[in-house]
This record gives sequence, C-alpha cells and structure tokens, in this order.
Amino acid sequence: MGDIHHRMPVVLEDAVLDEWLDPANQDKPELESLLVPSPGGTLVSRPVGRSVGNVRNDGPELTEVAKD
Repeated sequence: MGDIHHRMPVVLEDAVLDEWLDPANQDKPELESLLVPSPGGTLVSRPVGRSVGNVRNDGPELTEVAKD
C-alpha cells in the first residue's frame, strides 16, 4: 500500500493478539516477528477531507469520501 502516514497503526491478525498484548512477554525478537505486512485487500486507501486531521471534528461525515 505504500507509505500512508508516519504514525500508521500496527495491524495484527486475531491469532496473535494475546501474544502481542501479554505484558509478561518481553521477547523483543519474538514480538517483532509478529509485525508482518497485512494481506492484500486488508487496507483500502481512499481520499478524505481535511476535517479528518482535526481532533476537534467528530461525526459520521468524517467517513464520507472527499469530493474535493
């Protein structure tokens, strides 16, 4: 999908969530091995309006595709 944003969230498969969230697991290489690219089609890029980037905005209109 390419670079979308420098703060792009991690997308994990359901099967590894318990391992990822286990505070007792401090094995950095093991945890890093869970960071794999999402399967094709998992994420979809679409244009959004500038209001999405403002934390003061909240509402269903933010999910509409930008027309400008």
